[in-house]
Amino acid sequence: MNKKLLLVAIIFVLYEWIHIFYYDVKGIALLVSWSAAVLYVFLIAIYGRSTYNHETVLKYFLAGVGISIIYGLLNFYNMYGTLLANNPTIRFKGAAGDSNYFSMYIMISMFGLLYLINKNNSRWRQSIYPILFIVYGAFGVLSLSRMFLLVVSFLMLLMVIKVFTSLKGNRKILWFSFITFLFIASFFLYFSEEVHSVFSLFFSRFTDFLEDPSGLTSNRNIIAEKYFDFIVADFWSMLVGIGIQEYYIRSGVFLETHNILLELLVVWGLVGFIIFALFICVIFKISASKRKISETSILGWLPIICMAVSYMSINAMSNESFFILVFFAINHIYEFD
Repeated sequence: MNKKLLLVAIIFVLYEWIHIFYYDVKGIALLVSWSAAVLYVFLIAIYGRSTYNHETVLKYFLAGVGISIIYGLLNFYNMYGTLLANNPTIRFKGAAGDSNYFSMYIMISMFGLLYLINKNNSRWRQSIYPILFIVYGAFGVLSLSRMFLLVVSFLMLLMVIKVFTSLKGNRKILWFSFITFLFIASFFLYFSEEVHSVFSLFFSRFTDFLEDPSGLTSNRNIIAEKYFDFIVADFWSMLVGIGIQEYYIRSGVFLETHNILLELLVVWGLVGFIIFALFICVIFKISASKRKISETSILGWLPIICMAVSYMSINAMSNESFFILVFFAINHIYEFD
């Protein structure tokens, strides 16, 4: 048993329980279910490290996102009768319930595929993975997430630079990049009108709000201002927070923070912020048991970069899936050769 991680797990959950005095009956019930889910993830990390198989985990993740896409397709056609609704407010969200979460899962899947490319020698699989990369990317575009477009564009540029500068000897990644480029070029030529329509719709989400910062950020700046006022109004809340469960209701803002840093300060305060940083550091320490961080590939960092940027505009701590993704993404860094 890893005693460091067990200690962090206990501190992590107990710290949230000290806020129980802020909760009503429903909040206490949510606290119990949240604690069970978080402890489950910690127990996997503590007891499952010796049997952890990252390739298997990644394949299950990709399959899950694929099922989410299929569900989203059926639901989208049932509601609108078409995949292209030609409306910037109608966004594809798979089974994630929210387009921004869905686009984050898509980004993790796309860059997680690089791990499978790097592990497999089958030329057939190395031809299929680029198609999967493009298909997932296409549905990411249909989410109309501005975050998706900016993050994927930047990270793909970073990937290409990395591949053609320091990975010249890695034929698998080079082959993947070449096949992906050919497929994308063919796709754009064959579906030129549809691609133009989608990207016109996509960019309208930027240009329609150039003179309205609140619209461009979907009012996140206004939400942030209200939460900052709430935090500075009470020193005790600033220090220890008000707890995770239904914090958006008890704060009086009635909207979630949509930013992990602000969320941490609201729900756990400055003390909780330090505890969370300790949690992240310990996970890095445990995952690095076999390799030094200086030995890791920049390509292995891409999924956690996607998460870090995504959680600057969506919620984290109140969603149990966040903790599973943290373990997965940090392990990905050290598993990537």
